Amino acid sequence: MAKIFADLVKEMQSNNKTCVGVNTIKKINDQYNYTDEHPYGKGDSPEVSCGQTNEYNELQYIFDEKLHLPIILGAISEDEAIKALCEACKNLPNPRKREDFYDFLSDKLGIDIE
Repeated sequence: MAKIFADLVKEMQSNNKTCVGVNTIKKINDQYNYTDEHPYGKGDSPEVSCGQTNEYNELQYIFDEKLHLPIILGAISEDEAIKALCEACKNLPNPRKREDFYDFLSDKLGIDIE
């Protein structure tokens, strides 16, 4: 019985994505196991992959292309941007549609992301 309980707790912990203490894109990506079945696909594909870190990092792309300017302009902080990315990965069903992902970030951060 104890082994069954221990296995259940271990499984729940491995499936438990959290944004507490997450302050980098690497920490977001580390929570996901991602295998790129279509390598070298960069840019605005219809879906967002959390955990993509090899040749192309999807969350870094979104940060650089969609969130960096609002950070520089003072509309949002870098910590707010990272937390919003983490929460979008955590809360949106997989596969995450890019439109839904950007809508989530827009709502969470109070800025327009297209």
